[in-house]
Amino acid sequence: MSKLLPLAALFFLCGCQSHRADAWPALNLSQPGWKIWNGQAVWQARKSMPELAGDVTVAVNADGTAFVQFTKTLAFATAREDGRRWQIEFPGGRLYSGRYPLPHHFAWLQLPALAQGRPLPRPWKDEGTLDEFVVENRRAGETLRGYLTTP
Repeated sequence: MSKLLPLAALFFLCGCQSHRADAWPALNLSQPGWKIWNGQAVWQARKSMPELAGDVTVAVNADGTAFVQFTKTLAFATAREDGRRWQIEFPGGRLYSGRYPLPHHFAWLQLPALAQGRPLPRPWKDEGTLDEFVVENRRAGETLRGYLTTP
């Protein structure tokens, strides 16, 4: 049994890197097919947390790929989706990902649909227009308010 322990450890350590094959390709938002919105937003992840204000970029490609970035000098939240899967990354290496449908949290993942005028899935509610929007999940207590314009 003790001879199998090093082999098992090697198997698990090597297996940790297998997800890299599913890595997201680099994006070039200057290529044709992208529509880009810029603006500002105030995000409150939960009612018990303080609000955080910053700049927002939302880009949606004709092929369904989307990119969202919220910055406060440095990137604070970067989200991507491609119609089959989604990913969102926060400072400190916190990375969340999954397959469709989108999760019931992370307001940032709702911005591509909002920018394209598509309805948001439940439990999300949206009010206003791109020049002054509110995206809210009352169940989770998450709110995102802001505006988006095309350059």
